Amino acid sequence: MEDMWRRSFVSIATVLLCASALTIQAQAHKNESSALWKIACRCVDTMRETGKPGKCILAAKDDGAGRGYVVLKALEGDAQLLVIPTKRLKGVGERSLLSAAAPNYWEDAWESRNYLDGLRSKQLQSDGLSAIPREDIALVINSARATTQNQLHIHVDCVRDDVQRSLEASRNKLTGTWVKVGVQIGENIRQYNTRFIKQDDLRGLNPFQMVAQQLSTQHVIMARQTVAIVGAKGTGFFLLTNPPSLANDTPAASAEELMRPHEGCGVLEASAK
Repeated sequence: MEDMWRRSFVSIATVLLCASALTIQAQAHKNESSALWKIACRCVDTMRETGKPGKCILAAKDDGAGRGYVVLKALEGDAQLLVIPTKRLKGVGERSLLSAAAPNYWEDAWESRNYLDGLRSKQLQSDGLSAIPREDIALVINSARATTQNQLHIHVDCVRDDVQRSLEASRNKLTGTWVKVGVQIGENIRQYNTRFIKQDDLRGLNPFQMVAQQLSTQHVIMARQTVAIVGAKGTGFFLLTNPPSLANDTPAASAEELMRPHEGCGVLEASAK
């Protein structure tokens, strides 16, 4: 079974257009903006050769449609994860992400949240919890101006308590259309265009396309957008993006501000007090 899995994984290397390990190492010091792409390639190569994902937590095999991805623990914080496609995609502005046939990397990122539970298993057990609640999880992609990497990646981490409270307080006025919501972040209030998604998971959705549709008449390019998805209590999700005016005026739109500053999940900290 393991040999069959390894053979099926060879298709990833073909789809990825990953360079060979020697080429990657030779270029390592020339272009640090490609660091995540190089790590993803290494994890794929290691998985193909040894059956283990190397530095990554997971190297998910391709389904034949360029949907492969890896899950990597970020250097920042105790448990932040990065979900990195194993197809060359330079960022949120990639037009191919708007296609109806585009892989749903948001769904992959949401499913990958379970690895956060593993990283915080001792805390969860001591607090009598089996998993971090869905409303404590945020998925984020920064705008092209706010990222240092030229490979698309989704941050998976815990959302700030004040952000979660702001979104839940606005839930009743959110429908299937976009609404500008003032989100409390520390002492500041940031404006985000927000809509509510009435689903238990992210299957069958293309959040990139949903964001692009509300920009189509406002002459804003997707590369200037930051996009975030936050789990809602019970069921559903909040989909957020920076308002078009901010995309034009702000040099670096980053929804990472919605996440806790790398000190852990609110539910765990609250229960430990």
